[in-house]
Amino acid sequence: MKHFSCLTFALALLVTPVSAQSIDDAVEAYNSGQYGTALEYARALSNQGVARAQNMLGVLYKNGEGVEQDVPRAVAYFEAAIALGEARAMANLGTMLTEEFQGYPADPARARALLEQAMALGNVGAINSLGVWYEAGAGGAPDYTRALDLYRQAMALGNMDAARNIGALYGRGDGVTQDHERARAYYRIAADGGNAGAMDELGYLLQRGWGGPADLPAAMRFYERAGDLGDPEALYSLADIHFGGDEGVPADVPRAIRYYERAMDAGNGDAAYALGWIYEGGRGVPADEVRALEYYWSGFDMGSADAAYVLGTMSRDGDLLPEDHVFARHMLEIALERDHDWAANELGNMWADGRGGPADPERAEALLRQGFAMGDSEAAISLANLLHIPGSTRHRPVEAMAFCIRGIAMAGSDVPAHYTETCDAIEAQLSSEDRAAALERSRQL
Repeated sequence: MKHFSCLTFALALLVTPVSAQSIDDAVEAYNSGQYGTALEYARALSNQGVARAQNMLGVLYKNGEGVEQDVPRAVAYFEAAIALGEARAMANLGTMLTEEFQGYPADPARARALLEQAMALGNVGAINSLGVWYEAGAGGAPDYTRALDLYRQAMALGNMDAARNIGALYGRGDGVTQDHERARAYYRIAADGGNAGAMDELGYLLQRGWGGPADLPAAMRFYERAGDLGDPEALYSLADIHFGGDEGVPADVPRAIRYYERAMDAGNGDAAYALGWIYEGGRGVPADEVRALEYYWSGFDMGSADAAYVLGTMSRDGDLLPEDHVFARHMLEIALERDHDWAANELGNMWADGRGGPADPERAEALLRQGFAMGDSEAAISLANLLHIPGSTRHRPVEAMAFCIRGIAMAGSDVPAHYTETCDAIEAQLSSEDRAAALERSRQL
């Protein structure tokens, strides 16, 4: 599945007015997207010692809604509300501390304590978030059984994030037998309850025919509903469908661009990367390299691995950016940290060739092995090249041939010409015994 369990920072509606601008007014402003007004009301109420307003300020500063994001300041507001016994603040801070958030360190022990305290006070969101705590393995190894039990408790009390999380467990097969049909059922419950992420996940399953018949029109309806609620992944999926056309949906580049822009505005960095790719290559629009670079940098700032990778390779090759091997290495390192499949191969080759710093065959081999482990067939061929260099400290021709065999197998039916050229040259220098040993070694890789 493409998504993982969600962490919820809820602002449930309240009742008692406290002033001319009551907490109800602040909540109404927040729920209608008037974050500046919500901030103004909440600040005034916070100064009067209203715990719920302090919790709202924590949410606003954590999310950067109506104000510049300031996580330490958000924590201070949450702590102030917690000191007054506000269960929502316990749940919000406990959820945030489960994992590192925007550079703010995780504190799993405190997170669990806060969530259990909020749960004891009847906060349903805390039950779901404690399930996330167990699923993430914040205290050690994941405990999917405990997570599922907590999700079911929260779902029974009406928490639709919990229903979505159960669907995700069945979709991935974490702690349960993988069952896309059951995943669909839980996603539908959550979607019917207004959960945008579940609408997106259900659309994903319907589009691919997992857990039942494929139904692209139904998938698109769920994507549209989720997109109307601001879900960036659903907007991205709609953009992809309209860009390339899919099963009776004609390609419509202008419409795709509008969806990509909406997804980007909703926080999807890969949508910004996609827009850069479209404008760089003039794919359905006039080519615009300046605009393409702007989109690539936006995607990078939003955490896109693809954007980091393309900026790194551009810097390496002097394509749209000045040739700068040191900077290229830096960007490719970031792409690798973001789990880009191809970055390890590019970095490994730069370390092998001494571009951007001194050559280091040992570091190069480690990076290429990492790329191979991530499923990159190019990394397998790069390893074969590195291990075949005569006189090198890494010279291991039998293992080089083994990586050639695996790289070609990983490429499938469409094997690039340079794969066969590399491997034919290596094989030609091996004895028949070494070829047999290489074949056996390839089975162990």
